[in-house]
Amino acid sequence: MEIFSENIVQAAIIGPSICMQLRDGKMLRGTWQQVVAVNHDNRARKRTVTVTITGQR
Repeated sequence: MEIFSENIVQAAIIGPSICMQLRDGKMLRGTWQQVVAVNHDNRARKRTVTVTITGQR
């Protein structure tokens, strides 16, 4: 049986989603900011990334 407790705690602290601002089709980030995808699972699994864009054009 797998133990997920460490993975669950890590995912709960970081959270499952982010919100980014876009302007002219580019992400607005600070000089030292970056977007990083982190997998907290202990084995590889198939993942799906969903992007939803809202707002005015």
